[in-house]
Amino acid sequence: MWIIIDDLDATYQSTASESLSLATFFSACRYLVQDLKGLNIRATIRADVWALLRRYDEALDKASQDVSEILWRESEFLALLALRIRAGLRQLGIPIPNAPPHAWPEDVMERLLERVFVPKMQWGDSRRKPSDMQPTLSAPRMRDTYRIIYTLSYQRPRWAIQLCKLAQDAALRHNSDRITKESIDEVWGEYGAKRIEDLVSEHKHQCPQVNELLNAFRGASRLTTRAELFAWVNNRVSQHLEVRIEGEPTRSPREIARFLYRLGFIVARSENPDGEYEHYPFDQMSDFLMARTDDDFSVKWEIHPCYRQALDIQKLNQSHREKFGRLRRRQ
Repeated sequence: MWIIIDDLDATYQSTASESLSLATFFSACRYLVQDLKGLNIRATIRADVWALLRRYDEALDKASQDVSEILWRESEFLALLALRIRAGLRQLGIPIPNAPPHAWPEDVMERLLERVFVPKMQWGDSRRKPSDMQPTLSAPRMRDTYRIIYTLSYQRPRWAIQLCKLAQDAALRHNSDRITKESIDEVWGEYGAKRIEDLVSEHKHQCPQVNELLNAFRGASRLTTRAELFAWVNNRVSQHLEVRIEGEPTRSPREIARFLYRLGFIVARSENPDGEYEHYPFDQMSDFLMARTDDDFSVKWEIHPCYRQALDIQKLNQSHREKFGRLRRRQ
């Protein structure tokens, strides 16, 4: 017998009673599966909620061996996009390009992507470690297109398909034979606005003011220090309204920033001297922004790229003009 429970934490709030309820649920499942042979239980829960529950109840450490994270890797995104393109070519009766003998599967999939996307796009800056006589040099960094889509979609296939469809429309409007970085830039603001709507819908039960919190970051720098982040939250949020996070009122910039970190709106970014960096989401470093006296290894805080353009009115204007310009032309 299989029992499958989806969205177990759909309305979860990080209160003692709800945390106790979920923690004891998982403990009960573990005992049931041990005692009843042939019984299998699968339950899904958000990664940030699981990180909180592990801290709440140490008994869940015993369940860690039964936990499987549902993650989409970059290679799986490449396969997903390639399969959709292959299906589209077949539907249109267009011959699928032949792969060279003994080609690696990744090479075959990348050749399929090149029928629709340019293979690489500019993304950020690459920095060369300075010598004693030369300053740090910045140059355009080119990345594989599917990796950029992976980042902008927050590793969610549904979001990736929405972004690709918007970019496809932009490319067709300009008679481009492939989707380029300019195609994505044109719709990035519209796409980001949809992602913010999703974020508000998903988390408004935890914080009724979540929409105001997100919009308070309009015009903010994409990358800030801890002190700069707290100052922005204090000036744009704490001085103007009292926020209720999971039933508890607060004006603390640290608590508000930690909530935004839990949502994935901001991510921790650790930079190396050579210019490379690593990102840490909440489920990987749930201790960040918890202590008032800890600087969290001096990491910086970055607004996730999938939301960033929607908070920049100039970028949003571009998407707005394109979208409503099309509607006016139809009329």
